[in-house]
Amino acid sequence: MNNKTQNIVIINSVPINGGDEALLKASLQIIKDNFPDAKVVTLCNNPVLYKKYLPELNLDWDWEYVFLKPDSIVPSLIFKVKRRLRFILKNIIKLPFESKISRFLGSKRESRVFNTLKDADIVISSAGGYFHDFYGYEKRLSTLEFIHHTLNIPYFIFYQSVGPFWEKQQFARLKLMFANAQKIILRESFSLNHLKTIGYNCTNVSISNDIAFYLNKKYGTPVNLKKNLKNIAINFREWKYEAQSGYTLEKAVSICEKLLKDDYKLYFISTCQGVNGYTDDSEFGMRIINNINPELQKGIIMNKDKMSLETFLEFLKNCDAYIGMRLHCAILSLIAGIPVLNIAYEDKSLGIFKALELDACSFSYKEDLTNWYMKTDDFIKNYSNYLKLIVDKRKVAEMIVEHDFKKYIDIKKYHK
Repeated sequence: MNNKTQNIVIINSVPINGGDEALLKASLQIIKDNFPDAKVVTLCNNPVLYKKYLPELNLDWDWEYVFLKPDSIVPSLIFKVKRRLRFILKNIIKLPFESKISRFLGSKRESRVFNTLKDADIVISSAGGYFHDFYGYEKRLSTLEFIHHTLNIPYFIFYQSVGPFWEKQQFARLKLMFANAQKIILRESFSLNHLKTIGYNCTNVSISNDIAFYLNKKYGTPVNLKKNLKNIAINFREWKYEAQSGYTLEKAVSICEKLLKDDYKLYFISTCQGVNGYTDDSEFGMRIINNINPELQKGIIMNKDKMSLETFLEFLKNCDAYIGMRLHCAILSLIAGIPVLNIAYEDKSLGIFKALELDACSFSYKEDLTNWYMKTDDFIKNYSNYLKLIVDKRKVAEMIVEHDFKKYIDIKKYHK
């Protein structure tokens, strides 16, 4: 076998989001543990910003952010002329954009990323959840079509949640994109149903768990079974894609006031905060706090800082529990050794907690305030039992993730 270094490219990562940072670092760790000689490049939508926070990672631009794009924010006149010439060559003499002549007229970024992708042994569509109709996925879909049809590089849909899908005009392209994948590893069963809904046969699909649980191997904190519930990490986010989200603010205020009246201390924290220009849950958190009875606000501490994965885990370890809406706040809390009450804003969160057999610790944000109260009361009542449960639950999830990676991701099989 050729001993050349194996080249792996991860695409569509957004590691400025603490949840996506956890997914990426877990992905890089499991690749390193199983293929120590592999070279991994991670493509994302803003490597310049992300390198400020993650200087140790090998980051570059996603293909959709460099294809026919300039090297700078403002294209020069020379670049505009060259790009126009590329279109003329394509439309008149049918010279494809990926030809050497056309690429010679492109930006340095485009050339660099093209070569990175071309030299890859496999491409991994980053763990997480971004193929669904809430956000849209046209550019990411086009990138995978380019990787498959133009570059002929095998790709994997990697520990993802997919769907829901309701834009029927995209179903045919979606099914082809999924069919062209070497393997689709889902992290929960709701996504499987979303695939079946669009008519996909699912022959290359398996269900695992969230790959962030692999971080338990390195960062798992021993569970202190003698903990008492006093300090609660808490998080709420805006979810503007469904009508029910309009009531999240008032329900969050009510549940916080209930906990504060019972003398619990609340620490507002999120995997999405502290980065100018990016989603910041602390803004929604401040709206919640400002609506809470002023006499109760002394029991609240708001953390607005951007934290590294390691600092975030250390913060959680010093709390007694987590209640909130961010999925990876919940997963990282389990790894930090504290029980979780997961408030799911998408069915992916419900599915992951169902797989953990922690259904009792998870509910949809759409439920009415009475159920929010009931779930919170049950969580507090059963706190000691949940401490005992998470010892095994997070370890089992870690082992499932590792088993499935070894079973389905054989990089050497695709070694050039």
